[in-house]
Amino acid sequence: MAGKFETLWYEDRDGNYIPNPNEDLGAPKGAEVQVSRFPFQLTTNYLALDEDGGSHSIAVANSTYSPDFMLSMVRPTFFERAKQLLWYAWPARTYEPKMAVFLAAETCERCMNSLAHRHGLSWGYREGSDAWHLSGTTCDRCEHLGMGKFWVRTGEEGNYRWSTTDEGKKASSRGWEKYCKKQGMTVSEMEESIRSCEGIEDVSSPEGLD
Repeated sequence: MAGKFETLWYEDRDGNYIPNPNEDLGAPKGAEVQVSRFPFQLTTNYLALDEDGGSHSIAVANSTYSPDFMLSMVRPTFFERAKQLLWYAWPARTYEPKMAVFLAAETCERCMNSLAHRHGLSWGYREGSDAWHLSGTTCDRCEHLGMGKFWVRTGEEGNYRWSTTDEGKKASSRGWEKYCKKQGMTVSEMEESIRSCEGIEDVSSPEGLD
């Protein structure tokens, strides 16, 4: 069983495991094969379909994920569940392991952090918070939920510019509606305010964004 519970090991040409007591010196003497595997990595394979019914690989994509993040969405600990109730007044939904892996590995920074916070982890930030609006990332999940509008930093102190990935979906974003309300505006009023700034690269940070 040696090597079967490791992420990287060496074998000879016959497949026999070769111990490597000093990894700093590289491969051990007699090794001809290096074997590696990564438990917290989602691998996506792209195959081209051939006319004869076969297929061949054209690309492979790998994305890693945090195991504590994935597990919090499947079977949260007592303390994670307690924080969900304390922060949100009701528990977060749980997922099947397969879906939890997909979410943990494929979501953008903004979705990952808001999901982590919602599921009671010690890191992340709340959906609709200033950090959420300023993250400047997007993915299939937040596009599907209509969260494609957010403020992004311009690089100049105190200035932001308006970024959009889907103009028509912003009103369906619960986080966006909450943010507009925080600024004392309705969604339509905020939309009109932004339209009035068209053509201007930098606009002053709205009160509460800093």
